[in-house]
Amino acid sequence: MTNEDFVTFREEATAARIAMADRKSVDYTRGNFDDRFINFKRAGEELKEIGDPALWAIANHILKHMDAIWQYLKTQKDTSEPIEGRIDDEQNYLEMLPGLFAEVCGALDALDALRYAIRRLKDSELEMARFEPSH
Repeated sequence: MTNEDFVTFREEATAARIAMADRKSVDYTRGNFDDRFINFKRAGEELKEIGDPALWAIANHILKHMDAIWQYLKTQKDTSEPIEGRIDDEQNYLEMLPGLFAEVCGALDALDALRYAIRRLKDSELEMARFEPSH
């Protein structure tokens, strides 16, 4: 793929992903358009003992989609939704993550939020080894 072809591909894929995120925003917010992160906050209420519930809820979504992507890479078979949808969802959650970190930690900017995220992930007990491809 040439660089020009890739740029076109990326722009089209990004536009489609953003359109999907906008369509799904009703699902994300369940109609509460004042808070884009409300679904993560609600889901995270079950995880209060772990730390900030909204952060753990979004992390759970990210891990769920990453696991589905790994399974697709291993089997080349879609599960409950096409792999393109899983990748789009993963990108959308990752795009929302710095904003949620900024809100939760009161970070001044996205870079501060990402630094906080990295510290939290390093300190967490999440077992990331399960996402390593088997040889």
